[in-house]
Amino acid sequence: MSRHVTAKVIAEEFGLSARHWTRMASAGKIPGAWQPSGEGGHWLFDLDAFRRWRTSTQKKVAEWPGYTRGVRSGGRVRIATERNTAFPLEREIDGWLKSALENG
Repeated sequence: MSRHVTAKVIAEEFGLSARHWTRMASAGKIPGAWQPSGEGGHWLFDLDAFRRWRTSTQKKVAEWPGYTRGVRSGGRVRIATERNTAFPLEREIDGWLKSALENG
């Protein structure tokens, strides 16, 4: 027999807020969710159906690629101090300002 639980129970077990899960249910995205007292009433969730749905929709986390396992740091990295050359007009304006300030 299926066990029906409130959005609060779902939130406690699976995270996020109860409001999040009721929004998802009202959008028709959660199987086994229903409003026993009709529209505008509280939501109940079939816990078994919810667990199956949640498991099937979660993304699988892939293991880190093998080439990153056990690799040591390559040492210091030079920090780039040059300005971005994508804005030549900005460099030109900076030059004008510097020249104007030097000449007073």
